[in-house]
Amino acid sequence: MNAAAATPPVDIATMRETIRRVIGPGAQPPTGEDLDTLTTALRGHMELLIPEVEQAARKLPRYYPPRDGALACVWSARHELSAAVDPGTDGVAAHSRDLAHALGSLCNRYEELRQEKSLGWQIDEELWAIDAAECSPCDDKVPDSH
Repeated sequence: MNAAAATPPVDIATMRETIRRVIGPGAQPPTGEDLDTLTTALRGHMELLIPEVEQAARKLPRYYPPRDGALACVWSARHELSAAVDPGTDGVAAHSRDLAHALGSLCNRYEELRQEKSLGWQIDEELWAIDAAECSPCDDKVPDSH
């Protein structure tokens, strides 16, 4: 079985529902076991989505804004996952809200990258005509986002 087959499918709708339960309009602050369950779910969703977003972003050309934004989002999400949590219910609740915001950003980037993939990346012909002959990194004349 290959690695792609071993990866569970991404369920953005479920991820967004989990986010909504934590920070959505009219959401009641979760407490106790519900808070623990939601925090664990948020972390699991992020651990599933981070590599998906990162892999899709790295397929885009360097210095391309959607790529850079997605990689910054991945960095931020990893930072939230590794952040120290203040003890007590208030600290866990604040951390859960931070995770929900980070997951929401990852979901947005995932959807943007899927749309980007379907649209395809178009070379800016005007910039390529100007830079192609004088760009030392482009010795093999592969277009970049400059």
